Amino acid sequence: TNVLVITGAGSEIFSMGILNPAIRASYSKDDVVRLVRRANAVFDAIEALPQIVVAAINGKAVAGAAELCFACDLRYAVSHATLVMPEAAWGGFPGAGAPVRLPLLVGRAQALDLICTGREINAAEMERLGLVQAVYPPAQFSQAVAETARNIAASGPLAIRGAKRIMAARQDPGFRAARELSAALRYALEWSQAVA
Repeated sequence: TNVLVITGAGSEIFSMGILNPAIRASYSKDDVVRLVRRANAVFDAIEALPQIVVAAINGKAVAGAAELCFACDLRYAVSHATLVMPEAAWGGFPGAGAPVRLPLLVGRAQALDLICTGREINAAEMERLGLVQAVYPPAQFSQAVAETARNIAASGPLAIRGAKRIMAARQDPGFRAARELSAALRYALEWSQAVA
Protein backbone atom coordinates (compact mmCIF):
# COMPACT_ATOMS: atom_id res chain seq x y z
CA THR A 1 0.00 0.00 0.00
CA ASN A 2 1.49 3.30 -1.09
CA VAL A 3 -1.52 5.58 -0.54
CA LEU A 4 -4.22 5.68 2.11
CA VAL A 5 -7.41 7.74 1.58
CA ILE A 6 -9.46 8.76 4.63
CA THR A 7 -12.98 10.06 4.08
CA GLY A 8 -16.28 10.30 5.93
CA ALA A 9 -19.05 7.74 5.51
CA GLY A 10 -21.52 10.49 4.59
CA SER A 11 -21.61 14.16 3.77
CA GLU A 12 -23.33 15.60 6.83
CA ILE A 13 -20.84 16.11 9.68
CA PHE A 14 -17.79 14.51 11.16
CA SER A 15 -16.26 15.28 14.54
CA MET A 16 -14.79 13.35 17.47
CA GLY A 17 -18.18 13.65 19.17
CA ILE A 18 -17.35 15.62 22.30
CA LEU A 19 -18.97 18.74 20.85
CA ASN A 20 -22.34 17.01 21.19
CA PRO A 21 -23.73 18.27 24.56
CA ALA A 22 -25.23 14.89 25.49
CA ILE A 23 -22.01 13.02 24.76
CA ARG A 24 -19.86 15.72 26.41
CA ALA A 25 -22.02 15.60 29.58
CA SER A 26 -21.34 11.88 29.92
CA TYR A 27 -17.56 12.49 30.15
CA SER A 28 -15.59 13.66 33.15
CA LYS A 29 -12.80 16.19 32.61
CA ASP A 30 -10.30 13.33 32.87
CA ASP A 31 -12.26 11.43 30.18
CA VAL A 32 -12.07 14.45 27.86
CA VAL A 33 -8.34 14.83 28.39
CA ARG A 34 -7.84 11.08 27.77
CA LEU A 35 -9.89 11.29 24.57
CA VAL A 36 -7.92 14.29 23.30
CA ARG A 37 -4.63 12.56 24.12
CA ARG A 38 -5.79 9.42 22.34
CA ALA A 39 -6.73 11.52 19.30
CA ASN A 40 -3.27 13.10 19.42
CA ALA A 41 -1.64 9.67 19.44
CA VAL A 42 -3.80 8.45 16.55
CA PHE A 43 -3.23 11.59 14.45
CA ASP A 44 0.51 11.48 15.17
CA ALA A 45 0.54 7.83 14.05
CA ILE A 46 -1.35 8.70 10.86
CA GLU A 47 1.09 11.52 10.13
CA ALA A 48 4.04 9.16 10.77
CA LEU A 49 2.85 6.50 8.31
CA PRO A 50 5.39 6.03 5.52
CA GLN A 51 2.58 6.02 2.95
CA ILE A 52 1.00 9.18 1.57
CA VAL A 53 -2.24 9.81 3.47
CA VAL A 54 -5.01 11.71 1.69
CA ALA A 55 -7.99 13.36 3.40
CA ALA A 56 -11.04 13.38 1.11
CA ILE A 57 -13.24 15.98 2.82
CA ASN A 58 -16.73 15.10 1.66
CA GLY A 59 -18.85 17.17 4.05
CA LYS A 60 -18.59 19.25 7.21
CA ALA A 61 -15.39 18.61 9.18
CA VAL A 62 -15.74 19.86 12.76
CA ALA A 63 -13.13 20.11 15.55
CA GLY A 64 -11.28 16.78 15.79
CA ALA A 65 -12.27 15.88 12.25
CA ALA A 66 -10.56 19.04 11.00
CA GLU A 67 -7.48 18.10 13.02
CA LEU A 68 -7.51 14.63 11.46
CA CYS A 69 -7.45 16.31 8.04
CA PHE A 70 -4.43 18.40 9.09
CA ALA A 71 -2.54 15.20 10.02
CA CYS A 72 -2.93 13.94 6.45
CA ASP A 73 -0.35 14.68 3.77
CA LEU A 74 -2.81 15.89 1.14
CA ARG A 75 -6.36 17.18 1.37
CA TYR A 76 -9.07 17.39 -1.29
CA ALA A 77 -12.59 18.75 -0.77
CA VAL A 78 -15.98 18.36 -2.39
CA SER A 79 -17.45 21.73 -3.36
CA HIS A 80 -20.03 21.76 -0.53
CA ALA A 81 -17.50 20.86 2.20
CA THR A 82 -16.93 23.11 5.19
CA LEU A 83 -14.42 23.08 8.02
CA VAL A 84 -14.65 24.63 11.48
CA MET A 85 -12.81 24.51 14.80
CA PRO A 86 -15.37 26.04 17.20
CA GLU A 87 -13.46 25.38 20.43
CA ALA A 88 -12.60 29.06 21.08
CA ALA A 89 -16.31 29.91 21.30
CA TRP A 90 -16.59 27.76 24.43
CA GLY A 91 -13.25 28.77 25.92
CA GLY A 92 -11.02 26.05 24.51
CA PHE A 93 -8.55 25.51 21.75
CA PRO A 94 -8.20 22.56 19.38
CA GLY A 95 -6.30 20.02 21.43
CA ALA A 96 -5.55 17.34 18.85
CA GLY A 97 -2.84 19.09 16.86
CA ALA A 98 -4.35 22.08 15.03
CA PRO A 99 -2.18 24.72 16.75
CA VAL A 100 0.88 22.71 15.72
CA ARG A 101 -0.07 21.51 12.22
CA LEU A 102 -2.31 24.26 10.84
CA PRO A 103 0.38 27.02 10.79
CA LEU A 104 2.56 24.72 8.68
CA LEU A 105 -0.28 24.45 6.16
CA VAL A 106 -1.67 27.99 5.95
CA GLY A 107 0.76 30.21 7.86
CA ARG A 108 0.69 31.52 11.41
CA ALA A 109 -1.73 34.43 10.94
CA GLN A 110 -4.30 32.41 9.00
CA ALA A 111 -4.07 29.59 11.55
CA LEU A 112 -4.61 32.01 14.42
CA ASP A 113 -7.58 33.54 12.60
CA LEU A 114 -9.25 30.16 12.06
CA ILE A 115 -8.55 28.88 15.56
CA CYS A 116 -9.31 32.07 17.51
CA THR A 117 -12.48 33.10 15.66
CA GLY A 118 -13.91 29.61 15.27
CA ARG A 119 -15.32 30.70 11.94
CA GLU A 120 -16.50 28.11 9.45
CA ILE A 121 -14.85 28.13 6.03
CA ASN A 122 -16.14 26.67 2.81
CA ALA A 123 -14.27 24.59 0.24
CA ALA A 124 -13.40 27.61 -1.91
CA GLU A 125 -11.71 29.31 1.05
CA MET A 126 -9.94 26.08 1.99
CA GLU A 127 -8.46 26.07 -1.51
CA ARG A 128 -7.61 29.79 -1.42
CA LEU A 129 -5.72 29.29 1.86
CA GLY A 130 -3.85 26.28 0.48
CA LEU A 131 -5.48 23.98 3.01
CA VAL A 132 -6.73 21.70 0.24
CA GLN A 133 -4.99 20.92 -3.02
CA ALA A 134 -8.21 20.98 -5.06
CA VAL A 135 -11.99 21.24 -4.83
CA TYR A 136 -14.28 19.07 -6.96
CA PRO A 137 -18.03 19.00 -7.69
CA PRO A 138 -19.85 16.10 -5.96
CA ALA A 139 -20.23 14.08 -9.18
CA GLN A 140 -16.45 14.15 -9.81
CA PHE A 141 -15.11 14.10 -6.26
CA SER A 142 -14.60 10.38 -5.58
CA GLN A 143 -13.21 9.70 -9.03
CA ALA A 144 -10.80 12.66 -8.90
CA VAL A 145 -9.44 11.67 -5.47
CA ALA A 146 -9.11 8.04 -6.59
CA GLU A 147 -7.23 9.13 -9.72
CA THR A 148 -4.82 11.21 -7.63
CA ALA A 149 -4.27 8.22 -5.32
CA ARG A 150 -3.60 5.96 -8.33
CA ASN A 151 -1.08 8.46 -9.74
CA ILE A 152 0.76 8.59 -6.43
CA ALA A 153 0.66 4.79 -6.08
CA ALA A 154 2.11 4.41 -9.58
CA SER A 155 5.16 6.49 -8.62
CA GLY A 156 8.28 5.00 -7.09
CA PRO A 157 7.48 4.00 -3.50
CA LEU A 158 11.02 4.62 -2.24
CA ALA A 159 11.00 8.11 -3.76
CA ILE A 160 7.60 8.99 -2.30
CA ARG A 161 8.41 7.66 1.14
CA GLY A 162 11.85 9.28 1.06
CA ALA A 163 10.41 12.69 0.23
CA LYS A 164 7.90 12.36 3.05
CA ARG A 165 10.63 11.34 5.52
CA ILE A 166 12.83 14.28 4.54
CA MET A 167 9.97 16.75 5.07
CA ALA A 168 9.11 15.19 8.44
CA ALA A 169 12.74 15.34 9.58
CA ARG A 170 12.85 19.04 8.69
CA GLN A 171 9.99 19.89 11.06
CA ASP A 172 10.43 17.21 13.76
CA PRO A 173 12.42 19.02 16.52
CA GLY A 174 10.00 21.92 16.86
CA PHE A 175 6.97 19.74 16.26
CA ARG A 176 7.61 17.52 19.28
CA ALA A 177 8.08 20.45 21.66
CA ALA A 178 4.93 22.14 20.36
CA ARG A 179 2.89 18.94 20.75
CA GLU A 180 4.07 18.54 24.36
CA LEU A 181 3.15 22.16 25.14
CA SER A 182 -0.26 21.66 23.51
CA ALA A 183 -0.94 18.58 25.66
CA ALA A 184 0.09 20.39 28.86
CA LEU A 185 -2.02 23.47 28.09
CA ARG A 186 -5.03 21.38 27.05
CA TYR A 187 -4.90 19.53 30.37
CA ALA A 188 -4.83 22.81 32.34
CA LEU A 189 -7.64 24.22 30.19
CA GLU A 190 -10.09 21.49 31.24
CA TRP A 191 -9.87 22.69 34.84
CA SER A 192 -9.92 26.42 34.15
CA GLN A 193 -12.96 28.58 34.83
CA ALA A 194 -14.34 31.15 32.42
CA VAL A 195 -14.34 34.68 33.82
CA ALA A 196 -16.92 37.18 32.61
